Amino acid sequence: MSKCKTCESGKPCRIPDRYPVYHVESYGSVVGVTAMVEEIYARGPIAASIAVPQALRSFSGPGIFCDDTGMMETTHVVEIVGFGVLDG
Repeated sequence: MSKCKTCESGKPCRIPDRYPVYHVESYGSVVGVTAMVEEIYARGPIAASIAVPQALRSFSGPGIFCDDTGMMETTHVVEIVGFGVLDG
C-alpha cells in the first residue's frame, strides 16, 4: 500500500479526501498510582510506557494482568482509560 487508507468493517478501504488530524491538549509526567488516578479523573485517559515480559505476550485474559518480574525496560505504550477493582 503506497497511500494511507481508511477501512471500516464490512466496507471497502478508501483513500480519504482529507486525513483527520489530532492534537495533544496537554502533556506532562505523572508518577504513582494516586497521581495516575487523579489525572484520569480530571482529564481522561493517559498514556503509559510499559515493559512487556513473556507472560504478558501470552496473556489471553479476561482479567487484569499482574507483572511480578520486575522488568523495567519499556518497549510499548498503552492507553489507561480507567481504574478500579475486578472481583475484589
